[in-house]
This record gives sequence, C-alpha cells and structure tokens, in this order.
Amino acid sequence: MVPLIVGGIVAYRIVYTVALLLLMGVFYDLWGSAAFQAIALDRDTHAYAWPVFAANAIGQIGGLGAFAWWLAAHEDTTAPRYLRLESDDGAPWRGAGWAMMGIMGLLPLVQLLGRLNAALPMPNDLREADAVQEALFSTVLSSGPLAVNLLLLAVVPAVCEELFFRGYVQRRLEAGGTAASAIVLSGFAFGLYHLRFTHLLPLTVVGMYLAYAVWTTQRLRPAVAAHFAYNATLIVLAWRGFDPGTLPGGAWLVVPGMVVTIWALRQLTATDAAPAA
Repeated sequence: MVPLIVGGIVAYRIVYTVALLLLMGVFYDLWGSAAFQAIALDRDTHAYAWPVFAANAIGQIGGLGAFAWWLAAHEDTTAPRYLRLESDDGAPWRGAGWAMMGIMGLLPLVQLLGRLNAALPMPNDLREADAVQEALFSTVLSSGPLAVNLLLLAVVPAVCEELFFRGYVQRRLEAGGTAASAIVLSGFAFGLYHLRFTHLLPLTVVGMYLAYAVWTTQRLRPAVAAHFAYNATLIVLAWRGFDPGTLPGGAWLVVPGMVVTIWALRQLTATDAAPAA
C-alpha cells in the first residue's frame, strides 16, 4: 500500500513540476531553473503565485485524480464502483448535507489543533518552509479572484484528493485490514501528503472525518461535498479579510462545534447504515 501512496504523490509532483515550468515559460519567459529561481526570490510580492496554484491543480488532476481512476480500473470491478461513485439506490449525493454540516462543526477543533500542532518542537527548516507556504496562501486568498481561488483550491482538491485518498487508498486499506485502521491510516496519509508539518495533526483529523463519512455512507460524493465546504469556507473567510488559520469567535466554539459534528455524524449513520468491518 505504501508504494501506491508514494506513487500517487510522486505522480502529482511530476505533473505539477512540468505544468509549472510550462506556465512560467509561456507567460513569463522563464524556463528551467530560472523559473524556480524567480519563484524562490519572490517571497514578498508573490507575483508568480497563480502559476504555482494553477500547476498544483493540474498536478492534482493528473497525478491524483487520473492516477486513482487508472488504479481503480485495474481492480476487480469498474472504476466508478470501486471508487464508490455509483449508488445502488440512485441517490449518490445522499448524506452530503450531513457530511458538510459535520465538517463545519469540526472547524473550530481543527483550528485549535493547528495552534497546538504549531507549538510542538520542530526543526526550524520545517517551520520556515511552512511559514513561506502560509504567507503565500494568505496573500493569494486575500487578494486573488474569489471564483478562481474556489476553482483551484476548493473544487479541484475536493474531487482529486477524495478520488485518491478516500476513493482508492482507503478502499485498498479496508480490503487488507479493518475499517477503523483504514480510516486512521488514510487520514494520516492525507495529512502527510500536504507537507505542512505544523498542520499535520489537524489535516489528519480532517482526513479521518472524511474517511469515516465515506465508510459509513459507502459513497464518495458526501466526502467530496464536505471537503469542498471546508476549503471554500477558509477561502471565503480569507477573502473577507480573516486570517485563514483563525476563525471568528475563538476556541469557545470547539464544544458547540463538536456537538454539531457528533449530531451530524449520527444522522449520517442513521441515514446510511455502516457495513460490518
């Protein structure tokens, strides 16, 4: 399983790198190492942020989404069925509303875990890399076109990351172990994939929540909807001037938020009975 996860991440990085080099060359006449040097030197103005995010979206489409589809097509069933994109009752989006409500309730806890994660001892190089990425996100999200940001940073990741991590990886882990181990391990793989070590804990929790939504409904689309809602909420908040890492209201929202999440998950489970592990 590990080689397949690594293979997906490597495929993403290859497609991302090729797309970034082409975008920088075509639009800025910066080819090869000159493109990366320009990006590395542009940490203050972020003039080249949009090619980075566009290349990231292309990398996710080709390296995660398409790769997951190709892997699933080589299993014993059709790719849509293996990825849980089909629904026997004709209601593939059933449960999406509860999944979205649950992840909205989870947001305050995720933000709190992010602050706790950032306080843990960590090499300075990792902290600096995360700080650069955080500054890049903040600049783009607060100033870029909202529709473009939603497309590149909410729609594409929600579809492609779910196809790979919850559609294929989780399904393979379930086949080789228990549902609980598949939920935990696929969530951890999702957290590692982002290479943001000051956010590893909250991203893992988000991944585990999405994995549970897929397992309990046996559908991928509710997780896609919840993933989109999570990303879109942070993007809109940043566009409105809020720090993407801090929700309005503070930590006091954690307890009521968890009440909402638990209630939503109970409704999700009641609507779509979970299969045996």
